[in-house]
Amino acid sequence: LMHSVSMNGNFVLNFGPDGQGNMHPGEDVLAKEIGEWMQVNGEAVYGVRHAGLPTSKLGYYTKKDQTLYLTVFNKPVNNIVRIAVPKKAEEVPVTAQLLVNKKALEVKHSDIGLDLDKNTYYDIQLPADFKSERAFVIKMQLGAPKAQSEKLMDAKM
Repeated sequence: LMHSVSMNGNFVLNFGPDGQGNMHPGEDVLAKEIGEWMQVNGEAVYGVRHAGLPTSKLGYYTKKDQTLYLTVFNKPVNNIVRIAVPKKAEEVPVTAQLLVNKKALEVKHSDIGLDLDKNTYYDIQLPADFKSERAFVIKMQLGAPKAQSEKLMDAKM
């Protein structure tokens, strides 16, 4: 679902009742799980578009106006979600929160010193006690970067 939506696509489920009007038990369970997830995270799905950011191994980006969503399927073990943003971007993440509990998250520009890289990075710190058995969504508000830098740092030996 999120892979399709993140590329401006549509997602169709081929569910249907049998001859007696009953749903297949597996389909019924899957539809219930998707519905429960959508009640919490639906704003990252409805009315959003492709975000135009570099792909992430953590999940899929979607965007609506000044709001960026990252649906995380692969939670980082160190609880730091790193967002790659082109260095010349006019909008970068400035605030973040989890959709599941509306908890505010710290957003920090990360000068990791990759001068030849075309991206700069923003780290979002997940709470140490945050656990999720399903994909979860980080909602970020976009704003102007504090400073644009072509060269992040000099290597010192």
